[in-house]
Amino acid sequence: MPQAVVLELVGEKPPLYPARYAHGLFFALLSRVSPELAQKLHEAPRKPFTLAPLPRAGPEGATLKGTLRLRLTTLDDGLFAPFLRALLEAAPDGLPLGDSSYRLARVLATREGHPLAGATSWEELKEAPKREKVTFRFLTPTVFATSKPGGRTRYTPLPDPRLIAGSLLDKWQAHSPFPYNPKEEAALRGLFELDLEVAGFRNLRFHRVQAGKGFFPGFTGEMTLRLWSQSLEAREALGRLHALAFFSGVGAKSPYGMGLAVPLERARRPPYANPRYGIGGLRLLEGLFLNRIPTLSPQSRSHRSRTGKTPFSLGSFPCALTHNPPACENGLKTPRLEPLPGGGRCKPR
Repeated sequence: MPQAVVLELVGEKPPLYPARYAHGLFFALLSRVSPELAQKLHEAPRKPFTLAPLPRAGPEGATLKGTLRLRLTTLDDGLFAPFLRALLEAAPDGLPLGDSSYRLARVLATREGHPLAGATSWEELKEAPKREKVTFRFLTPTVFATSKPGGRTRYTPLPDPRLIAGSLLDKWQAHSPFPYNPKEEAALRGLFELDLEVAGFRNLRFHRVQAGKGFFPGFTGEMTLRLWSQSLEAREALGRLHALAFFSGVGAKSPYGMGLAVPLERARRPPYANPRYGIGGLRLLEGLFLNRIPTLSPQSRSHRSRTGKTPFSLGSFPCALTHNPPACENGLKTPRLEPLPGGGRCKPR
């Protein structure tokens, strides 16, 4: 039964490496009640749990010094109960994280207690609604382990739809009591490869964080994916994987705090996903010019403050949307800005 709990720990100071220390604490507690289970779990190629430190924030976003919230999710029915038992037995003596001892203040196990806590059943995940469009919010840096020639492993920190869906399908196949047979799995991977595309994104950022003994790149932000295939089986699978992400995480190193993803119920259309803005997202480009480039001319800034309008226009449109299609090359018109004297409107050449 997939479960997610948030452990609220209180200590004198925040740990230096919370994800690494929490990973060690998890196995230390599990070894107290079942050394065999801890050893088996440690050697498993795909871990049936995730562990992620959450931002230390209180009411109104205030930081609570010395308070650490750890989110633990389990996909194995035989894992959560032994861990909880060991946790409650060890809590009176304090929980060591690095060189500090922490006191267990609360265990939040429901959505009412914390939005990242809750439980479900594999039957409920199996009956998740079909979806042709899904949105994920990646709260901690996410990276994917991909293979290279010679059996080497590399880590790809890109929000590729194929990697996102493939990672979730791997977790479903490894832990669900309702896995797809090899023929169905191959067909789903083929459809995700061909027909699953990015429909929008928001607040994408890239980071480099410690996970275990090394440092890894990863991305955070929101991603909306759309499945163009009309296959009901593929949409059913996408709905299941969307729901599974809350408990399984996405990508590699999820036992070390990476890949914490929240499935959003309603996909918000980012402004640059609107077709009327043309190929490449003209409003996104305009925002980059206005907010990211501090070297706009004084005339341009003055024109913007007086009229509220941008003193340039962008011209990246399909030929069918331009007034002079033959002037385009390869079906597109490349935006070239030509500022007019005095900060007036610009026109694409």
